[in-house]
Amino acid sequence: MQVIQLKLFGVEPDPQPDPPRFQESVTDIFTRVYRQKAIGARRKSRGVNAEVGFRAWANANGRIRLGGETLHVHLSDLWRAAPPAVVESLAEILVSKLFRQAPAQEHSDRYREWVNTEEVHNEMVRLRRERGRKSFAPAFGLCHDLDALFDRLNQEYFQGLLSRPRLGWSRAASATLLGHYDPPHHAIVLNRLLDSPEIPPPVVEFVLYHEMLHILHPVELRGGRRHIHTKAFRIDEKRFAAYDEARRYIRRRNWREF
Repeated sequence: MQVIQLKLFGVEPDPQPDPPRFQESVTDIFTRVYRQKAIGARRKSRGVNAEVGFRAWANANGRIRLGGETLHVHLSDLWRAAPPAVVESLAEILVSKLFRQAPAQEHSDRYREWVNTEEVHNEMVRLRRERGRKSFAPAFGLCHDLDALFDRLNQEYFQGLLSRPRLGWSRAASATLLGHYDPPHHAIVLNRLLDSPEIPPPVVEFVLYHEMLHILHPVELRGGRRHIHTKAFRIDEKRFAAYDEARRYIRRRNWREF
């Protein structure tokens, strides 16, 4: 028998796929991933269940520890909006660290791609600005006044167009990090080790100039990766008058390269 169907309201929409019968919760994902990896690592797996809590942190961090038969997982509340596949990659990464193993590259890549999307990046910036705290010593140090130094460099290299950030010296000395720019708090902090008569002034000026360039050249998000020092950034960096001298001094001191 031939069956004829009459379409009264135009073209019928394409049939939609059936919704999944169930969707794992974040707790279910961590429990499953732990048990799977525990079997491979010859650790106890049966009876271990995850207990997940979300925290109002200023970043996308996650913490994990095993206590008896409970896998304690603390996550930034930013992870509430993460797709299940990304949550699974986070679980793979954290559980792998618990077992002192390297996570599969696919999970590291998926995690990085999601965290570095423009939407998530902007949300992290907002959370750091609203929840984070920035503590550092005043700009007027023992040997250098960062406020005055910023004004001079701003006029010399940026035509005075850079907005003034909060400036100061780190409260603790660092053996590697010379300085950093914090976009959410619009602050530049230099290593207090630089505030010394033993450090040539051009080196201090170069470090501050480098951090000022981060205001002019924000981080670029491309292909799931954060590009901090772009080609344009490096070109402008070499405009500093004592660039070669400062870089040689930094390398001799075995400080971390910018």
